[in-house]
Formats: sequence, structure tokens, C-alpha cells
Amino acid sequence: KVDAAVRRILTLKNKRGLLEEYNVDIEEKVANALNVVSTIENHNIEFEIAKKAVTMLKNENNTLPISTEEKTIIFYEYASHLKALDNAIAYLKKAGTEVNEDNITMAPFYTPSLDLDSLKEQIEGYDNVVLIRAQYEAENLTDPDLDKMVELIDYAHEQNKKVVMMEAHLPYEIAKFT
Repeated sequence: KVDAAVRRILTLKNKRGLLEEYNVDIEEKVANALNVVSTIENHNIEFEIAKKAVTMLKNENNTLPISTEEKTIIFYEYASHLKALDNAIAYLKKAGTEVNEDNITMAPFYTPSLDLDSLKEQIEGYDNVVLIRAQYEAENLTDPDLDKMVELIDYAHEQNKKVVMMEAHLPYEIAKFT
């Protein structure tokens, strides 16, 4: 299995020209990267990969799928998440999936002015709360922002809201919920 996985990775790198040795200045490399990264075509490929890689740990109270009639707030961590969410919505619509954008609000989770009380106010009037986080190392499990997220999830449950937490990188923070 390892040999097959390595072969797939090397084949993809070769297809993308990453194994070729060539001299290109840094500005040209950046320009080339900008023409590939964040394109709709690239996000469609990422979306297909993500669909195959998703692992659902729990679906308590049949939270998923989220009804298009319910109001949903999606908290994202980085601007790149917002771009990916916009592309995912476009992809779903193109695939014929019903998406009611009037019932979806996207909001940044990490800004200096957002304390827990402000976040609690933001979720008022919503049926669902979706939190997207990107954890890059286990050492950040003591991060106060992660604790704030846990408190917001607890509050949302107390308010009878459905909560979905998505990890956009490594699932270290899942330990906080088990």
C-alpha cells in the first residue's frame, strides 16, 4: 500500500511538473502559483479530494445534512477558508444541489474584537452553527481561542442550536470533545 501511495504522489507531482529541474526566478514561480492556487478549477479538485477524505465522528440528532430552510452561520478562521466556502457553494450549485444563500452567513471567528459574548450574540437567530478550524500542531491545544470555541459550542447546545465543527487540517482538537 505504501508503494502504491508513493507512486500516486510521484505521478501527480510529475504531472504538475514538480519533479522537473529548471531555473525560474522567484517572481515567475509566484506568478505561476497565483495562476493555479485559488482558481475554481483547483478548488474543484480540492473539493473532490476533501469529499473522499472526510471522516465524520458523530452526527448527533441528525445535524447533517443541514436543511436549506434553516439559518446557518459559518465561522471561518482564515480568509482562504472563505474563498474555499464560496467555491464549494458554487460547486454544489453547479452539481444541482439546492443551496439557499439567503440562509447562510459567513463570519470570521478570530478577530481581536471578538470576545465570547460577541460570538454568543452573533449566533442568535441561527438554527445551525458551523465552526471551521485549522489546527497545525498538538501544542496549540491550550490555545485560549480553542477554549473560546469550546465555550461557544457549549453555549450553542444550551440554546438548542445544531453545531458542526470542521477541521481544515490536522484533527488534534478533537481531543477537546471526547
